Amino acid sequence: MHFRLFTLIFSLTSAVPILIPVNEICKRGDSFWTVEPGALLFVASTDEPKELNAIRVKNAKLERTLDEVNRELNSDGSKVGWKLTTDTVAFFASANCANLTGVVYITTAKQADDPNFLVYHADRRMNIQTDRDQTTIVIISEHIYSVDGFGRALKTTKISNIQQRFDGKLTMYRGAPGANYRNPIIKEVANQKVFENPLNSSKVANFFYNIDPMQVNFDVFYVSADKFLKLLVEPVWEDPNSMPNNRLTSTGLITCQHKCEKVTIGFSTRIATAISGAMYNTDVYGNVQINIQNLMKKITGQSIGEVSARIAAQQIVITPSEEDDGFYAFQYFLVMTK
Repeated sequence: MHFRLFTLIFSLTSAVPILIPVNEICKRGDSFWTVEPGALLFVASTDEPKELNAIRVKNAKLERTLDEVNRELNSDGSKVGWKLTTDTVAFFASANCANLTGVVYITTAKQADDPNFLVYHADRRMNIQTDRDQTTIVIISEHIYSVDGFGRALKTTKISNIQQRFDGKLTMYRGAPGANYRNPIIKEVANQKVFENPLNSSKVANFFYNIDPMQVNFDVFYVSADKFLKLLVEPVWEDPNSMPNNRLTSTGLITCQHKCEKVTIGFSTRIATAISGAMYNTDVYGNVQINIQNLMKKITGQSIGEVSARIAAQQIVITPSEEDDGFYAFQYFLVMTK
């Protein structure tokens, strides 16, 4: 994930989201950031209130602490953002907070004006539900793993019990939504896509009534939903290798951000004919190998594509060449055929 830091104030502002790890604020001392007037500032943190109160943020003549912003929630559990009125935000830290794991998230002004743009912090078990048209749900993951050797807090969110209408559409994207988040076909948005239902691959188009539980190992991601959507989010990590899958038609998502491990997805052995495969989106340092029965594909660098075949696979195996291997996402699927 890339963070934009400005040590000088620029006269022009740009419509891009900003993500700032709280510990970066402390490392850099007093800092100034350019934002769009009208944007919303969110804080997502489970750090101690005392520590968050030691960090102040100022916009125009108003000054608040990170704890004040962090505590505000809507009745549906989504975060309340602070509306920014000028193009400069200043942060001041009066204590050492290098070990904090929270994040400050600043939207664009257009997103702030969108009533169907919601932000959640997955810091507890909760159901997220919407029946609005064209809803964008931003989910900020909670710190689960210990900080790695590069000083990164490794974050994850478990998603399960996904429900949607058969005539609706669900799409999941890695990272924070950009200025063109409503346009799924432009490159900057399409390149972030990691999951969709209905699935439209070169071999099969299918709506999945049941979606496997998924471990989303991204600091932040967002879901675009058309019509009804309900899902359960939890700040827990469950080994994807242990998640059961005995359905005859199935899809799910395997992800990696920094910490990558070998994953084996097992399918029902009762299927005689099927199409098995995965849609993938990668940016890896080494390579990641996917095996579907006797079909093998090795993927390197930045790549978006598909590997699939008319095989009733009993398992799909994803093997990274390195543990600290960048990012990848595989939407696996098995669709029973006649």
